[in-house]
Amino acid sequence: MSIEDIILQNDNRGVSQLRKHLPENFCMETAQKLLNNGPKVIIGTGFYIYSLDAPETDGPVGVAFLAKALQTLGFDISIVSDKYGCFLFEELFDGNQIINFLLPIRKIVTCLQQM
Repeated sequence: MSIEDIILQNDNRGVSQLRKHLPENFCMETAQKLLNNGPKVIIGTGFYIYSLDAPETDGPVGVAFLAKALQTLGFDISIVSDKYGCFLFEELFDGNQIINFLLPIRKIVTCLQQM
């Protein structure tokens, strides 16, 4: 069983359906790209859940662990999120590592509701 199969074996959200669109060894290819493209890594996460008036909760946790692991390996990490998710990283990372990407979420939702 490959690492890719292990990652996707307990899929409850349909993510494994993307498998057919990815290289067979997508984990190794991703790791190789990290190693080949220098020390700077930008990781994006977070989306605002309008009905809860809160940020998502599972993506930021994964990003925090990934960022800390890459940082330990010597990578220069930046995390990009919106104003609803940036606060989740403030205790774990320096402020200059957190990029607040402003998205007018309420305006986007209002526009989508009018369609």
